[in-house]
Amino acid sequence: MKYYKMIGEPYAFIDGIIEKVGAYDGGSDCDTTCQYKYYSGEDSSSCGLKNNTGFLDRMPIPSPLDIQLSATFDQNTMEGILSANIKVETDITLKYNKIWFIIYERNVQDKFGSDNIIFPQLVRNRILYSDFNLKTAGEEGAFSAPFKIENDWVLENIGFLVFIQSDETKEILQSSFLGSVPLEEEKHHTRPFDKP
Repeated sequence: MKYYKMIGEPYAFIDGIIEKVGAYDGGSDCDTTCQYKYYSGEDSSSCGLKNNTGFLDRMPIPSPLDIQLSATFDQNTMEGILSANIKVETDITLKYNKIWFIIYERNVQDKFGSDNIIFPQLVRNRILYSDFNLKTAGEEGAFSAPFKIENDWVLENIGFLVFIQSDETKEILQSSFLGSVPLEEEKHHTRPFDKP
């Protein structure tokens, strides 16, 4: 949120499909569209917020990375390996970059709250968080991490995400995901700002 110059509590998800779920905007009387309008650069003056251009300003800037994400999975042991081959397309000047591998599950019922909330995506496990030191155009690296699917997770709803983020600015340099557990080897290749 800080990177995109947003204010308020992060009680919203924005994924390009579901546009709004409501948000606390810092104190003004605001309907549920305010956080999304502010994030996307739409006119949010009716919410009492100054228009934000952070997201719109950022989108035209190409990613410096190319990621090829793949996974293998053994249904007998419920274990697998998630692998990312990453190439630097243009020099990276940001510092303190990290690589994250995440397991998430879709459509998870909130078992603890009083509301019957279904989380569209819930992070189940961070399976790798490590320094990412590639910086010069042409450099390549291979990163991998083992994972295990727990018995109480719904296998058909499991997906994987890898992203590179600067701890300096919180900017995400590139990401890629697999939307399902591969029963055979599956690969996903994301070039900068391709839609998956």
